[in-house]
Amino acid sequence: MIMKKIILISIFSIFTLFTSVTVYSQIDSTDYKEIDTTLIFKKNTFFAEIGGNGILYSINYDRLFNVSTKFKLSSRIGIHYTNKFPLQYYRTVCIPIEISGLYSIYGNKHFVEIGSGLTYLNSYDRITDHTEDIIILALRLGYRFQKPEGGLFVKIGFVPLYDWLVFNPDPAVPHHTWLLSGGLGIGYTF
Repeated sequence: MIMKKIILISIFSIFTLFTSVTVYSQIDSTDYKEIDTTLIFKKNTFFAEIGGNGILYSINYDRLFNVSTKFKLSSRIGIHYTNKFPLQYYRTVCIPIEISGLYSIYGNKHFVEIGSGLTYLNSYDRITDHTEDIIILALRLGYRFQKPEGGLFVKIGFVPLYDWLVFNPDPAVPHHTWLLSGGLGIGYTF
């Protein structure tokens, strides 16, 4: 019951963040001629990531928030489902959420990305009939290519994962360990 409450609160918090209004959204109409249109970014991205927070893969939605000309914030939520991971008798469901800071390093489309998030992982072993729920802490240090006008989106990063909270642990599996992982994401910004 506690696990369901944690998941619902996490999902509600992320969706609230996605729908929030950014600070800069109120622009005085008398100053519209002074706005640099190269700084107005397309904010929505759908992308697939191999590795990363979703362990094996994930399909994600990312929302960008302008903070300044050099710094942006990004929030992301995804889903992963596998019926045969890592072997035929496992089923896994994974929901990664993440908040990242993006610092522009060259122009308005190349960024250093530093972030952290949580991933909910549910795995079911059909042979032993054992279900395990894990909250994974994910860190990220990487590079992101995202043009202001939208289009191609690419990210690559170093993503260490730590299984922070384990509910109903499988005694045959080591827990509270780090997995040094990476992620490669490709998608479309609009």
